[in-house]
Amino acid sequence: MVGGPNPLDESGLCMLSFDGGGVRGLSSLYILDHIMRDLNHQRALAGQPAKKPCEIFDLIGGTSTGGLIAIMLGRLEMDVTECIAAYCKLSESVFKVKKHWSRVTARDKIQPRFDSQKLKAAIETVLKDRKMPPTAPFNDRVDRGCKVFVCATSAHSTTTRRLRSYDTIKEPSSNATIVEVAMATSAATTFFEPVTIDDMKYLDGGLGANNPVDEVVGEARYIMGRETEDLKPLVKCFISIGTGNAGMKPVSDNFLQFVSETLVRISTNTESTADRFALAWRDLSDAHRYFRFNVEQGLQDVELSEYKESGKIKMATQVYLEKVDSAAMVGKCVANLKTKQKPASKALAERIEVYNNMKTQLWASCQMTPPASCQLPCYCLPFTQNRRFVGREKILENLSNILFGEEPCDRVALTGLGGVGKTQAALQFAFWVQREKPDCSVFWLSALSASSFQGSCNTTAIELNIFKDGQDSKPILKRFLSSKKAGPWLIIADNADEKNLVFGGGNHTLNVNEQLPNGSYGRILFTTRSKEVALEVSDNHVIEIDAMDHTEARIFLENSIVRKSALGDGSAVAELLEKLTYLPLAIAQAAAYLNRNLVTIDRYLELLQGTEQEVASLLSRDFHDRTRYTESKNAVATTWWVSFNQIVAEDCVAADLLRFISRIEAKAIPLSILPRGESMEQLTYSVGTLCAYTFLLPRDGQDIYDMHSLVHLATRLWVETSGLTDQTMMDACKHLAKVFLMIQSPRHPGRSEYMPHALRLLQSARQVESKERFILSHRLGIWLEYDGRPREAIEQHEQAFIWARDHLAEDDPDRFKFEDALARAYRSYEQAQNTHDAFQQDVKLSPWLAEVLPDTWQGIEKERFK
Repeated sequence: MVGGPNPLDESGLCMLSFDGGGVRGLSSLYILDHIMRDLNHQRALAGQPAKKPCEIFDLIGGTSTGGLIAIMLGRLEMDVTECIAAYCKLSESVFKVKKHWSRVTARDKIQPRFDSQKLKAAIETVLKDRKMPPTAPFNDRVDRGCKVFVCATSAHSTTTRRLRSYDTIKEPSSNATIVEVAMATSAATTFFEPVTIDDMKYLDGGLGANNPVDEVVGEARYIMGRETEDLKPLVKCFISIGTGNAGMKPVSDNFLQFVSETLVRISTNTESTADRFALAWRDLSDAHRYFRFNVEQGLQDVELSEYKESGKIKMATQVYLEKVDSAAMVGKCVANLKTKQKPASKALAERIEVYNNMKTQLWASCQMTPPASCQLPCYCLPFTQNRRFVGREKILENLSNILFGEEPCDRVALTGLGGVGKTQAALQFAFWVQREKPDCSVFWLSALSASSFQGSCNTTAIELNIFKDGQDSKPILKRFLSSKKAGPWLIIADNADEKNLVFGGGNHTLNVNEQLPNGSYGRILFTTRSKEVALEVSDNHVIEIDAMDHTEARIFLENSIVRKSALGDGSAVAELLEKLTYLPLAIAQAAAYLNRNLVTIDRYLELLQGTEQEVASLLSRDFHDRTRYTESKNAVATTWWVSFNQIVAEDCVAADLLRFISRIEAKAIPLSILPRGESMEQLTYSVGTLCAYTFLLPRDGQDIYDMHSLVHLATRLWVETSGLTDQTMMDACKHLAKVFLMIQSPRHPGRSEYMPHALRLLQSARQVESKERFILSHRLGIWLEYDGRPREAIEQHEQAFIWARDHLAEDDPDRFKFEDALARAYRSYEQAQNTHDAFQQDVKLSPWLAEVLPDTWQGIEKERFK
């Protein structure tokens, strides 16, 4: 120990920054709640009391609604749960009723859409609940450990001003109340009236600093007396939390649209600031001392005032936090915060300097001998051997021949669907090498995320005694393994799924492929879900792994079941394995469920026969497996979500295809039924993306594809948790309506292939009230009639007619069309005469239209989609 612990660890500067973003600020709170829960769990394990944010962070800054959050957490000293409740209540009371529907007056002047007095009343209610008067000052001259400031924009100079809860030498003290400050930072253009404090008029801080990281750093420099020096050496932890990626949209050249949409978007765009800041603070990010959390998908369409979207905001935030990279970042953040013991002070810099000087002197005075070189071969594997592993003999034989045969290759990739057993096969092969190639070292590097790869390199370097404190292990490891002294070795680069991480690109600065060693003695085995990655990393030396055969699956299930009596008879086992499509992960999950809940296979089969929601719940239950990564999703229904989100980042058209396919049948999907995007080439490429992940399987010699039934279920759950179910169904109905419009003849090559998909879509879209949905019902009914399926045809026509009767004028051409189609369906199949007569009277059938119906149908529908 060097004169005690490092002052940076115990009392380093901890800062928290909140972006603005209206009701989406709720996402920021859910993220912080997740971090604080994890932190307090760690503290409880260490026998320490729980902490609130104001007891951990030395400085909290925020803009707009982020400023409101900063005030509640810092000045009002709320815990996160209290803040979430207050924030939801405030949002509803403020945004429930608009003061004006338009953002501009008849004379083109900007006017607020919401009532500032309701905002004031809502803030006063928050104070009342905290037993504080409405006139409570923001700066009450009490020296708190947590300092708070919010950003507001001066209406006179358009510069960003910091309104503080504490005294400063530079700025004159203010008697502004908490209510006034909260309203000033929230006075968003076109939302609320400007606020006047001490004769100064303020607008929403988002106009100048909607992502206030620079303001937080500037304020911290001032507080710590580092205005001319670098602040970074004093920063223990800096957390910046966004309100969700708003997406990229063009700037409108229409004035009204510019005021109503573009101006708001410009003032709430935080990503460019975040990207610039991340580059400047990359060294602290690499050291796990700067963290940026921001939901990437699912909040793009949530407007600043949509308080009813709290469920969607919560779900999108949960999905984001469950991602591997996000979970790893939360873990690093909590590990940092849990050592915080004391508030930062101006003496911090001096204490750190003294500590570092003592440390340097100690190292210089010690006669340090270099660590002894590691005894080779060396084995560094994250899991013990899986005693339940069965089969895969052909896979293992192929791996040994390719990597250690007469003409060995230095790289090979094992690829297949997530959950098919790639990692387990690679692990089994690693132990085979350890046993059969006693002079060969074996190392395991996880490419699941940038942080997991760094951790694997650190662990391997430590095992090899080449780890150097304060230096990046990746280049050290690469140099050592590229040298002769490393001897023969095998690296297993596991879960190399994300293309941008493997080759660099997108948001990743790491290039895993470049960090791997070269050398005539070395071999590398990749496992990946992406066939594209597999081909590129292995020079086309690819082995595809499929689901188990029946015998392998049965033995694996038997090995995994604790109570053998639960297996029942052979027919139940066979039925279960078929339902689970012989997928190892699904079998392991089923076995874990049977073991935990002491149920039989027959009972599990009954659960699999339930509603889709019940089956989804069953297959979404996570389970512990010591032969899998703790940060991985073990539940079969969610294991592919990581790949789905990677596709969103890499190929947006492929992501749209996934959403579309989630609403139709999983089998026999014609290429011609899929949305094309910009061109046929784009469709071909994006279908290739889905095939590369094994989400679509092409049928030999046909432009027809199949999707694994469990993957299909996972796509529906993914769409639902993203909050896009309704939009996806409406888009799918609109697209299929156009597809069916092009079918003018019963001999159309795609007619019979399309119909099962349309039926599946319409069955799940019963709550959709869009016109396209009923146009599709009408078109499908025509061809069901032609195929001799009268009951199904009448059901589709009735749905179209009922909707038209309730939503369209009596003289609307579509209403005539739907009426007459239903009447023709009844006549054609000789329904009871009284039903037919009653129907004619009810719908006021137009006989003149029925006489010219064929031509009219075509004319109206051609006109609709011009």
